[in-house]
Amino acid sequence: MLLVQVRKGNARPYATSSGVYLTKSGADKWRISPEELRWLFAESGGLSAEESLLTGSSLRDLNPESLQEFLRKWDLQVYEDLKAGRVDLNTICKNLDLIRTGVLTLAGNLLFG
Repeated sequence: MLLVQVRKGNARPYATSSGVYLTKSGADKWRISPEELRWLFAESGGLSAEESLLTGSSLRDLNPESLQEFLRKWDLQVYEDLKAGRVDLNTICKNLDLIRTGVLTLAGNLLFG
């Protein structure tokens, strides 16, 4: 017989290797609802307020002049690639965590909304 004790981890909530989130109580386990998952991430510090999505928002809600001015100062090559059409605004915003799944993050709205 082998007895293994597993300490409670710091990286809660936990996910399976296939990306399914489960919760366990005693011998029972069940899938976590999206609302409960958001709450658990917020509680564990895994989701910052600036990462939260603003439902109903999109790239159209960004101020393009402010964003372009930022890009010009932050990374001239990215700015020039945008102006030349070698990269699109959606890709840049995704890479900067300003938008996710087509919806603005709080950070995107606060910085460039």
